[in-house]
Amino acid sequence: ERAGFDVLLGADSDRLAMMYLGLADALTRTGKATRALAVADSALQLSLAARNKMRISGAYERLAEIEKSLGHYQRALEYKAQHHLYSDSIFSDSKAQQIAELEAKYDLDKKEQTIALVEKDNEIKALSRNLLIAGIASVILIAALLIYVQRQRNRRSHELLAKQEE
Repeated sequence: ERAGFDVLLGADSDRLAMMYLGLADALTRTGKATRALAVADSALQLSLAARNKMRISGAYERLAEIEKSLGHYQRALEYKAQHHLYSDSIFSDSKAQQIAELEAKYDLDKKEQTIALVEKDNEIKALSRNLLIAGIASVILIAALLIYVQRQRNRRSHELLAKQEE
């Protein structure tokens, strides 16, 4: 029966495990707990092969429920412990991922702030440089104008002196 599903689904372990868990649930509800146990175990093996922690946790939980319905309380407790172990692992992975995302966001925000500060600093330096250039150009222009005016005065003075001497 399992070989037929493997061929039918192209041996996609994760999807097959999901189907097996659904089948195990249906078998359990119809009173075929012993058969459900074998199907749920197959789902567990496929989930382990696929390394899908969510599916592994679900398979252990289903196995615990089936074993409990069969009166195998010790095995049900063992499966339930494994279920909790994987659930805790999933939770820890999720929290670690959230922390990593927050750290990445913090680092990105910090870099963006640094970039903004550097850009502002560059704008201030460029403005200062432009003001300095404008100031120097103004001084040169004023000096050239003063020299021109002084030369005009000197020329007029020389012309007046030349006229007075005639």
